[in-house]
Amino acid sequence: MTVGDIVDATVTRVFVGAVLLSRGSMIGALQLPEISWFRTATGTARFSVGDTVRVLVIAVKDERFSASIRQLHPEQDPWLEAQRLSVGDELECVVRRVVEYGAWCCVGAHDGGLWIFAEGDVPPVVGQRVALVVSRIDEARRTIELRPRSGP
Repeated sequence: MTVGDIVDATVTRVFVGAVLLSRGSMIGALQLPEISWFRTATGTARFSVGDTVRVLVIAVKDERFSASIRQLHPEQDPWLEAQRLSVGDELECVVRRVVEYGAWCCVGAHDGGLWIFAEGDVPPVVGQRVALVVSRIDEARRTIELRPRSGP
C-alpha cells in the first residue's frame, strides 16, 4: 500500500475522535477531521465495527497507514462556495457555536464564519439565524469574518 492508493478497509474499532481500520495485515487510522468536509461530532455517529469504507491512503509508516474519506471528494469542499463571497456581501447565517469572543456561524455549507463581538453586540444563541455582513476573508485560515448588518 502506498500514499495515494484508494482502498476498501474494514472498520475494526470506533472511537469518538477516530476510526481504526484494517486492510490485510495493515492497521489504519481515520481521524475525525478526515471523515468529512463537514464537522462530525464523533466517529461513532457514522461507523460500526465491520463496515467496509473506501478511503484514500494519505500516509504509510511500517505496517500502519493514515486514511481520508474527505480527500476523496475535493469537489465537496465548502470553501469552494465560500470563495465566491466578497467583502460587503450581506448574508443570513446560522449560529453553530457561541464562545466568549464571538460566534461561529454557517455561511452556506461552510461553517468557518466568525462573528467577533463588538461592544454592544447581543450574543446570539445556537441555532439562531442572524443577518451579517462579510468584513474579511482569510484564505490562509479558511475563515470569513462577519459583523452585524448596520441599519434596517
